[in-house]
Amino acid sequence: MNLKSLQRRFPRIQPIEITPGNTELIHDDRLFCEFDVTQIQPLNAGNWAAQVVGAMDFARPTQMLAVISDVIESNPDYTAGDNYGIVVSYERFHIEIPFGPDLDELRSSPDDYINLMNLLCLIYYEIRLDAYFRLDGLGRFLREDEEKQLPDWAFMPMADNTLELLINAVRGRQYIPLQQGIGITSPGKPMKFYTSGAAHFTDHPGLGTVPGGMRFIDLSTWDGEFHNYTEDELGTIE
Repeated sequence: MNLKSLQRRFPRIQPIEITPGNTELIHDDRLFCEFDVTQIQPLNAGNWAAQVVGAMDFARPTQMLAVISDVIESNPDYTAGDNYGIVVSYERFHIEIPFGPDLDELRSSPDDYINLMNLLCLIYYEIRLDAYFRLDGLGRFLREDEEKQLPDWAFMPMADNTLELLINAVRGRQYIPLQQGIGITSPGKPMKFYTSGAAHFTDHPGLGTVPGGMRFIDLSTWDGEFHNYTEDELGTIE
């Protein structure tokens, strides 16, 4: 089954942007994303590619489901008439799941949460970076109902390329934020986004206006070689 067929299974689910114009950020201590290890390696099988592989600690799926339930219960002005959506967010991937059977499936159990989120990452976290590369983000990163998870990001070739073009594509992606969040949306209202980060946006000199209060893996200086990132190398968004 190809991705277009999978997308037709979820006609109402879509990625959503988090911007100052549409989002109220709310820090939530129950959510977190902590760095363990991350490495990047170039690959060459006729064309250049790169893979970023991480091990990170997140609030476990059981906790995410508890936060979702609390967010729904504490925002009756959003849920009135069942015309609302829940946003689940890891890193820079924010996916909106409207009220209905898909949201019911997500909330059914930790296993259902894991299976659906992995599938939605597969379908929707694919970004065309330029004429030569696309980014496939996170992968099937939720393995168990545990804190330790194994996300990966693949810079995949779409045309004949060179190592220099690969370096440009990776650097152009700029960063991988250590972030986890749950949002709620309703027509005519700003999204309320409960996040492991801060309750404000930051004008970062290199990244632009982004959610604040988080660390990030800096891709902007990658030199095309295998590299193990250390915690000391992480950037900070105040």
